[in-house]
Amino acid sequence: MVHRRKFAWLVALAALTAGGVLAPNTQADPPPKEPADAFQGEYAGTFTPAEGKAVPAVAYVAAERRRVQSETSYRVALKAVSRGLVEETVVGRGAKVTLSADLRGQAEGGKVAFSGKGWTGQIADGKLSAEGKAGKFALAFTVRKSPTELKPPPRGATVLLPYKEGQAPATGEWANAKWPAFDDGSMMVQGGDNRTKRQFTNFRLHAEFRIPMQSRGSGNSGFYLLDRYEVQVLDSFAKPPYKGGCAAIYQTFPPMVNASLPPGRWQTVDIELFGPVLEGGKCVKLPVITVVHNGILVHKDVAVPHATGNARSRGHGAPGPIRLQDHGNPVRYRNIWVEELSESKRPPARRTASETPAKTKATSPTPGTADSRRPVGISEDQWRLLQRARRTGNKALIKELEEKLKKGKR
Repeated sequence: MVHRRKFAWLVALAALTAGGVLAPNTQADPPPKEPADAFQGEYAGTFTPAEGKAVPAVAYVAAERRRVQSETSYRVALKAVSRGLVEETVVGRGAKVTLSADLRGQAEGGKVAFSGKGWTGQIADGKLSAEGKAGKFALAFTVRKSPTELKPPPRGATVLLPYKEGQAPATGEWANAKWPAFDDGSMMVQGGDNRTKRQFTNFRLHAEFRIPMQSRGSGNSGFYLLDRYEVQVLDSFAKPPYKGGCAAIYQTFPPMVNASLPPGRWQTVDIELFGPVLEGGKCVKLPVITVVHNGILVHKDVAVPHATGNARSRGHGAPGPIRLQDHGNPVRYRNIWVEELSESKRPPARRTASETPAKTKATSPTPGTADSRRPVGISEDQWRLLQRARRTGNKALIKELEEKLKKGKR
C-alpha cells in the first residue's frame, strides 16, 4: 500500500510539472541588466503658435544608439495636434496634425540639445521646450501604461505563462525548454522558436512583452497564431504605422495606429482570433483577427488572406499552436493566457485585402488568385519580385524567377 501511494504521488507530481503548474527552475536568476535612459519616451503639453491659441502637442524622443556608438543621439519628433489624440500621447487615425517637425539631438551634460529646420530646443529635468518661427512647444515627460498590463486571467482561461511578482514562471506549457525564466516573472527568447504544447482554433490571447534597450535587430520577435499568422513584435516607437511594424499582421496589414511604447517598457497585446474554416481541404472562411495593442485598437475583424512571414505552412490550417518567434533578440514575455471562443461568436470580416491602401495591395496577394501563397521553392523577396514582374510584364525576369522556382532554389 505504501508503495502504491508513493507511486501515485510521483505520477501526480509528474503531471503537475508537465502541465506547467510547477516551475522547472526553483532557483531563478534576475533578468539581464540594461542601461537606463533619462530622455527617451513620450512628452505631452501644448504648442502655442506665433499667432493663435495653444493646442495639444506631443513629442516622441527615441534613442539612436545603434547608429552612433560613441555618443547617445536622439530623434525628436514634435507634433501639434488640434484633434485626434488618443490617451494624451498617441496620434489617432485621421487626427488633425497642424504642425510636425522631425529633429536630431545629442546628449551632453545632463540634457539633450536639438535643432534643425528652423527649430532649437532642449530636454532637461523631464521638460522639453522648442522654439521656432511658427511658435513654441512646452512639454513634460509622461509615462503611458497599457490599461491591460498585468491583467489577471479570467476563470476558465488556460494559463500558458503564469505571472506572480518576484517568482519565476512555470514554463511547462511550452515546448522549448531553452528559454530561461527569471525571478521577475518573465521568460526570455533563447535557442529557437517556442511553441505551446496545446493547440487552438478560436481564442482570445492576452500577452505581455518587453523589448530590451539597445537591442540589435530592433527587438524583433512575433506571435505566430496557429503557427501561421504573425502579429509582429518590434521596436517601432516613434515610427509611423507600417506593415512590418509592431502589432502589424506581418507584411499584410499595418496597424491603424502606432501604439508602441519605448523599448525597456512592458507592452501588451490582446488578440482575438477565429481560425480558418476548411471543408474538403478548401478554406471556406478566412481567419479573422482583432488586435488591441497597449489598450488601443489597431486591427478590427481583419480577414487574413494567407499565411504570413515564416509560417509553418503557406496554406490555411487549424487547429495549431501559438508560437513565439526567436529572431535573435532577447525579448521577454510574461502573463500569457488564452480563452477559447465559440465559433458562434465569429464576427463578420470588416477589413479585407481589397480595402487596404494601394501600397499595401501592391505587395499583398489577393485571396483566391494563383498568387495567394508563396510556394516553398522561392524566397519571400523573390516572391515579391516575381509578383511585381508579372504586374509590369517583365518577361525576362518572370522567366528567370520561374526557372528558380522549378529548380527549388532560394
